[in-house]
Amino acid sequence: MRRVAVGLVLALAIVVAPSAGAAGPTIGYTVTSGTPGDNGWYVSSVTISFQVTGASYTTCPAVTTFKQGDPAFSCNASTGRDCTGTCTTLSVQFNIDTTSPTVTSASVSRPADANGWYNHPLTITFVGSDAGSGIASCTSLSYSSPDSASASVSGTCKDNAGNTSSAGAFAFKYDATAPSVTATPARAPDADGWYSRSVQVAFAGSDATSGIASCTAPVAYSGPDSASASASGSCVDQAGNTGTASSSFRYDATAPKVTVDLARKPDANGWYTKPVVAKFVGTDATSGIASCAAPETFKGPDGAAAKVTGTCRDAAGNTAAGSVDIRYDGSGPRLSKLAATVGDRSAMLSWKRPPDLKTVVVARRPGRRSAAASVVYRGNAS
Repeated sequence: MRRVAVGLVLALAIVVAPSAGAAGPTIGYTVTSGTPGDNGWYVSSVTISFQVTGASYTTCPAVTTFKQGDPAFSCNASTGRDCTGTCTTLSVQFNIDTTSPTVTSASVSRPADANGWYNHPLTITFVGSDAGSGIASCTSLSYSSPDSASASVSGTCKDNAGNTSSAGAFAFKYDATAPSVTATPARAPDADGWYSRSVQVAFAGSDATSGIASCTAPVAYSGPDSASASASGSCVDQAGNTGTASSSFRYDATAPKVTVDLARKPDANGWYTKPVVAKFVGTDATSGIASCAAPETFKGPDGAAAKVTGTCRDAAGNTAAGSVDIRYDGSGPRLSKLAATVGDRSAMLSWKRPPDLKTVVVARRPGRRSAAASVVYRGNAS
């Protein structure tokens, strides 16, 4: 006899037939029930019926059923009992897997970002086991929302026969949202919405999912002067997300500059002999001038370095003073020990000269030639 291997769909059948040219029995079979799966596997028991021709004796039953794990089934047919004549043998085996695989675990594409939290998309791949046909594939998916302290995804595995497992779950913590941050000055402005001395700005955060881990320590601002000064800081949540905030405010710690304008020029030789009005004018590069002292009329005391002083205030509350030196002499020179000696048709005048005497003018009244008055002497005698 010679052996002939015959391949049948979804099953393994081996037929041992008579030698070439010899007449003998034939054995065939038909699948009467069974659910085909994938890759040549059945996902249910398989029942077959045998067809035997040309035999007087056979061990092949009319019908047989294969279950998962059953070995190959063999039967023969012959023209004599127990294959004493011409004999044909058929061996049949089916790949059967009726058991669904099991999800055993899940693997993550990367470690958590901070404190066990994920803060940007990750990929979860499920892992399974199958004792029959083996695992063909498992769910692999990417997660990017929503934020949750108890985020969860589910997945399944499929075996080579096409059976699908029950869903398995993988839980994790996910927060991809930066915290909200506020920046608050520690005190109110010094004047008119302006700060004129150092101010601390504190930072606080809130996070709805993972909570705040830390915030920037308070920042002390002490310059430069600016109408749009700011201090910035940040907070980090437990998932490693960072949020920032800044506080904008107006800051001017520099006093204004003050000048004194005199309303007119000196009366003589750089000296004022009559009252003069002093006006106080301020300039401020940042917050601007809020007010200056009212104009002041200077009318003494006399002095070579009399001083006129006034102040200005800027909008931030800084004040400064400005002054100017004035040479002022509002009193004429005074003659002391003035005496007159009257003679015949004459009069002799005498006096003591003051230190600042420049000129003495002596006039008589009535004057000469019917004038009301006449100057009779001009000089610096005594």
